[in-house]
Amino acid sequence: MKMQGNTILITGGGSGIGRGLAEAFHALGNKVVIAGRRQHVLNETTAANPTPTYCATKAAIHSYTQSLRFQLRSTTTEVLELIPPYVATELMNGGTSDPRAMPLDQFIAEVMTILKTQPEATEICVENVKRLRFAAEIGHYDAVFQGLNQAMAGLH
Repeated sequence: MKMQGNTILITGGGSGIGRGLAEAFHALGNKVVIAGRRQHVLNETTAANPTPTYCATKAAIHSYTQSLRFQLRSTTTEVLELIPPYVATELMNGGTSDPRAMPLDQFIAEVMTILKTQPEATEICVENVKRLRFAAEIGHYDAVFQGLNQAMAGLH
């Protein structure tokens, strides 16, 4: 990825990971467009759908990203997928103080390093997320799936 002179859309750019990335890309001289949702709407949705919905939407976004990347392969548009682990943000109740969460500043720094040192990367995976992202390949899918869904159900 070219690190300067881009126009970058970051969904969820008002806080947490999105805001951290938006600020980091802006500091490098990029035009950053941010989008986000109202927190109370997110809270209502997760409370009404104890929260396989969250995990399922992540899988859907992964599939959509792969298809979009394929469709745009002959254009100048790059499609990158950022796959974060549990990061200390306000997305999850208590996430900013949960010791299991990756500190936001460490996450942003590692993402920016990957983007700078691996310009051909299409999936941006920090070390803390590789256990989740590659669970099926390393034979831990069932345990990871069950653990994530149980954890998400308990967070509302």
